Amino acid sequence: MKKTLLLSLILLISSIGFSYETPASMMYANSYLQRGTGANSIYWNPANLKLNRDYTWDFVTLDFNINLYNNSISLETYDRINGKFLEEKDKNDLLDDIPNSINISGNYSGVLFATSFKDFGFSSAIHAFGTGKVTEKYFQLLLFGNEYNKEYHFTEANTGFEALAFSDFTIAYQGETLEEYLTFMQHYKIPEINVGFAMSFLAGLGHGKMRDFDGTFIANNDGLKIDQTIVLRNGLGGYGFKGLIGFSSQINDNLSLGLTFDNLLGFINWTGKTEETVIKAWADSVYVSELEEDIFNNSDSTYTIGSYETTFPVEMHLGGLYQFNEKFSLSLDYLQGFGNSIMTTTAPKISFSPEYYVARIFPIRMGFAFGYDDHPYMTTWGLGLHPKWAEFDLSFSSFSAIFPTKSSKGISTAFSVRFKF
Repeated sequence: MKKTLLLSLILLISSIGFSYETPASMMYANSYLQRGTGANSIYWNPANLKLNRDYTWDFVTLDFNINLYNNSISLETYDRINGKFLEEKDKNDLLDDIPNSINISGNYSGVLFATSFKDFGFSSAIHAFGTGKVTEKYFQLLLFGNEYNKEYHFTEANTGFEALAFSDFTIAYQGETLEEYLTFMQHYKIPEINVGFAMSFLAGLGHGKMRDFDGTFIANNDGLKIDQTIVLRNGLGGYGFKGLIGFSSQINDNLSLGLTFDNLLGFINWTGKTEETVIKAWADSVYVSELEEDIFNNSDSTYTIGSYETTFPVEMHLGGLYQFNEKFSLSLDYLQGFGNSIMTTTAPKISFSPEYYVARIFPIRMGFAFGYDDHPYMTTWGLGLHPKWAEFDLSFSSFSAIFPTKSSKGISTAFSVRFKF
């Protein structure tokens, strides 16, 4: 069986555009909570806006990152089955690579500008997220055919897609220490805790989601019976908000710890062109001799709906950075979402990243993010050039492989530039 048929199904759900990553954070596989300072801390931990500041103000531009990955198929798999007649073992091996569904996700983030000066930071960026999935059942039918008189039921549990794009204008502020806000803490001998806040005003660019997917398929003496319903919702244009509060503390000369709560009151209200489309297709008592005919009945209706809202569940982020010496450091991050959405998951995310300065201005680094659910693990390799007045950084990432090779199930690249004055 030709591989092209398999790829066609995958491409149907692929989407460019999946967690709230920034180009700078991708350099460290998102183990970045305590690494980001100045303008690079705005989206991560504004309590670090003034951390290690040896400049008056900084400016970030030309930043971008893009990635595309799936949870099942690699180039190695493609080469193994491309153009080959699939034996029983090949088919079983292929299905073994698919958990419950083939998931394809991606992310694009482009920082238009970000700057920090004294206690304040300002930034604007464009973000796009997308994810799609196709249930394993379709591939079982494709590879092995159907069983006689068995009803196959397909739902949105393992088949669907969602895409989201928006821009933001964010204001961040590093305030007083926590002891200044909670004066009773001054009686305790604990390290100073910095506090920071960020408010993001969101402009919704577009949103699309498969709200319902319900289908059945059965073949028996009465012929083929197929019934399929798909409900799509989309919106163009909207407004929203999200808040971020962060804490940071320098425990000793080597160790700093941070804690943030993101997506506070997070939402986008879609008020522009909002529509729902209902697609239905059905066929009853169809026999093999009729397959070349037009066997499907179908209906397709689109209607305008009122405004609707996309909400962003809160995320808690813990992070630590240990500076062994001037050249070598290690960071560790834990991210916990309190709800599932296109941007968040309740599955814990854990990542770490070592960085080493080969020379005073030449850092090299790697990062590793553990996999979760159907999301593959990610390994990042990067380097930078850091003269006193600027930082230039580049990284490449691989999913389900240590290095970007044919066994990778996705790739990513990020580029970041920061000027310091």
